[in-house]
Amino acid sequence: MIYLDRKEKKPLYQQLYEAIIAEIHDGTLKKDDVLKPIRFLADELNVSLNTVQRAYQQLLAEGYIRSVPGSGYYVEDVTNSYLSELDHRANHARPGTGISSVSGTSDPSAPPAAPSPVLYDFKHDAVFSQLFPWKTWRRCVNAALLMEENSQTIRYESNQGNPELRAQLCQILHRNRGVICTPDQIIMAPGTQYAMEIICRLLPASQHRIAYEEPAHNGMRNIFLQNGYNITSIPVGRHGIDVQALTKTDCNLLYVMPSHQFPTGRTIPVSSRYRLLEWAVKRNAFIIENDYDSDFTYQSRPVPALQGLDKYGHVIYFNTLSKVLTPSMRIAFFILPRPLLERYREMYRYFNSALPTYHQVALTEFMSSGDFERHLRKIIRSNEKKCGLLIDSIHSCLSNWLEIIDTPAGSHIIVRIRACRDADQLIRKLRERQIAIYGVKEYFHTIKAPQDIFLLGFSAMSESEIPVACAHLASALRELLGG
Repeated sequence: MIYLDRKEKKPLYQQLYEAIIAEIHDGTLKKDDVLKPIRFLADELNVSLNTVQRAYQQLLAEGYIRSVPGSGYYVEDVTNSYLSELDHRANHARPGTGISSVSGTSDPSAPPAAPSPVLYDFKHDAVFSQLFPWKTWRRCVNAALLMEENSQTIRYESNQGNPELRAQLCQILHRNRGVICTPDQIIMAPGTQYAMEIICRLLPASQHRIAYEEPAHNGMRNIFLQNGYNITSIPVGRHGIDVQALTKTDCNLLYVMPSHQFPTGRTIPVSSRYRLLEWAVKRNAFIIENDYDSDFTYQSRPVPALQGLDKYGHVIYFNTLSKVLTPSMRIAFFILPRPLLERYREMYRYFNSALPTYHQVALTEFMSSGDFERHLRKIIRSNEKKCGLLIDSIHSCLSNWLEIIDTPAGSHIIVRIRACRDADQLIRKLRERQIAIYGVKEYFHTIKAPQDIFLLGFSAMSESEIPVACAHLASALRELLGG
């Protein structure tokens, strides 16, 4: 029986969502069981229809249930007999104890600069600077500098980063991403590339064979190549990485973006996440989870991180704050499971933090005051509105030439320009007209890249720019493609 506590601060729809997940996991709700109709459950619990609809939509987004038009919502098979047996053994072997760990993201590097000035740039990897609370940030930085000025001694920062900053980050990750960790598992780094270099040293190519999504951004791929790894490409399908193809390889390391894959935007459903964890446990492998752009979902709550499901110490969570703050701040971090944490401390015991201490102190204040999460909510609202403007503009003036081919999320949408046969040539011709759009050719290595698929970013534009940019793009496409 589901009970909702109206005195609890947690929203009712979230309580309902969590209660249904609990019933799925404990077997009360089994595979193919039908959920109660929305109106019936709303009456039974004395809540609004919207409360039940939001809970069901979140369960649908995460793959716990499926929708059958005209019939209702049915429970998906999210059980994993191997992991369940593992949990059973662990609980009986060590009563009252448990192992828990949880999960982050890398931001792709910028495309090559345009050879001529671009007036209408649909880039996806930049942020709109006017949204950032610069006045508040200056106050935090000035306070941190004053604190350092008044200190009698100035010491080197811990090689894992400022302890207070890691404590704040730990709380925010748990609230927003479902990550389960302690502050001592977090390691701060000056950007995602430097963080990945450390991870590569902890898991050397001489002992690890890495699987990598395709298509995927080249930034991390090149780091693995430079560190001597042989890369096995695993295709990304409708539900994210092909888990079955992964299990047929001899890899024992996986780099994956489960909550918002780049560039496809695909999300791995919960049943496949358990299969990934099963693969890691059986293979004694590690999964590097890049939680890139995971905060920016617009139809439902963000899907919790894969690391939150990991009870076995096989997931390395990896993320950046570049999209929430600014790329120029160069703040990234990763979370190590316990066995790797000891290895890190041994290998890096003579290292100091590569981030300025006053910068970390300022960010700690920015987070502890609540300004960080207020800013995050502001960006999400702004990006959601911009996304809607871009979609409306496509329908109103671009539908003759292109179509949206995937659910919008993150900071870009994926479109097909129907008459395009040569992506490079179209990109070049548009740049001559001071318009920049981006193809996907560079993200494919073993699979032939489609010539008609493009990324249209919206986060770096102002709201007023988006309809204007789309109108100019429509004019250029009419000239170049006809119709």
